[in-house]
Amino acid sequence: MLVEHQSSPDPLMALRVLDYVTRIWWRHLDARVGSGTGATRRRGGTGSSVRLPIVLPVVVYQGRRRWNVPTSLAGLYGPVGEWELGALLPRHEFVLHDLTGVSVEELLAAPLTPAARLALAMLRFAPRQEHLAQVLEEFTPDVLDLVRTRADRMFATIMEYAYQVSDTEPEELQTFFHQLGPDAQEAYMSTTLERGVAQGVAKGRAEGAAHMLTRLLVQRFGPPTPEQTERIQAATPEELDAWVDRLPGAASIDDVLR
Repeated sequence: MLVEHQSSPDPLMALRVLDYVTRIWWRHLDARVGSGTGATRRRGGTGSSVRLPIVLPVVVYQGRRRWNVPTSLAGLYGPVGEWELGALLPRHEFVLHDLTGVSVEELLAAPLTPAARLALAMLRFAPRQEHLAQVLEEFTPDVLDLVRTRADRMFATIMEYAYQVSDTEPEELQTFFHQLGPDAQEAYMSTTLERGVAQGVAKGRAEGAAHMLTRLLVQRFGPPTPEQTERIQAATPEELDAWVDRLPGAASIDDVLR
């Protein structure tokens, strides 16, 4: 399955998707041969029983207006060529999942996994959302499922997107996850801290990540000792990354900073 995300309609999306699919097919054929240049392999080194893998292209669209451009190559041809050549022209198309106008009730009723439902919900409702906690509350069972099954990477990926595109104050989100219990609170703290570390390192301000770590440690374990504070302030980005990974399962500040 090839999944693409669009926030605005692209008139040439059908052509782009076909390009992606053909690249996948060529990589598959190249891998079958396993050696030589791509050009050599493509000229005839694959044998007589060539089979292409089935690739299902899906475009997930989330925008301010409905998708209004072709979902198939057929929509890109001129009327004369379409009439004269008909079936000789490629008809490749993709599945469009247009989230514009989709309601909370529709997502809750859809036969989706918790991760898929939460991801689509954040794509649909998180951009420019000032009260993201109210949206997340509608999908509390899905949030708790990801937290309880320790799908940390999936949870972090979905929520990182939501944090970045929404206009919600961090305090509101912190309160929401705190009310869901310690597991949800730890998942939120870990994701928030990872974002703070990444932003701090990217901007050359590791002290910002150290400050955030200190605040989260205080909330969970109480104030650190002067020695612990000094270690945090002098930490390298690599050390901060390691401490972020330890935070969810730690029983004390020393466990985090060991």
